[in-house]
Amino acid sequence: MKDEARRWMMFADENLQSAKILLESNLFNPCLQNIQHCVEKP
Repeated sequence: MKDEARRWMMFADENLQSAKILLESNLFNPCLQNIQHCVEKP
């Protein structure tokens, strides 16, 4: 995997982790925003 692709996968993983935390905190709108960003990156 190229370095740039690897970097974008790391960003997507950060968005996924953030979404999980936000979901557990019942912060649904920012959770959905992070999920959207996660699936758009790779």
